[in-house]
Amino acid sequence: MPITVSKTDDKAFDAMMNSSQTTGNLYTESFYNTKATRDEQASMDRKAQAYLKRMYQDDKNAGLFEKLNYDQYIGSLSQSFFRERLDYPKDNDPSYFEEFGAFFNENYEGDFDQFRDSAMKYSDQEK
Repeated sequence: MPITVSKTDDKAFDAMMNSSQTTGNLYTESFYNTKATRDEQASMDRKAQAYLKRMYQDDKNAGLFEKLNYDQYIGSLSQSFFRERLDYPKDNDPSYFEEFGAFFNENYEGDFDQFRDSAMKYSDQEK
């Protein structure tokens, strides 16, 4: 007996596909987006931004770039570079990287896009 697909099934599938294509980022099921309250998320947004601003300033002071502003710096960070820095810090990396890495992995499950968007969300609220 052949399987038939109803028009309702097609509409549901199409709606699901359209919905996921327009939402932008899909994140991991991290503490941040599954269990954290709004207040906890806001606190994590602030902390994420503070870590990134500190990393930006340290990299700028170390001469890793000259003319990038904070937003350009964040936009230029790749997930692989970011993860390598936190997961495999070098001897000359700042001491807070260990704390930063723990915060990142515990709250965002290693999801760089979610972490960056969280930090930028707080940045947007400041403007």
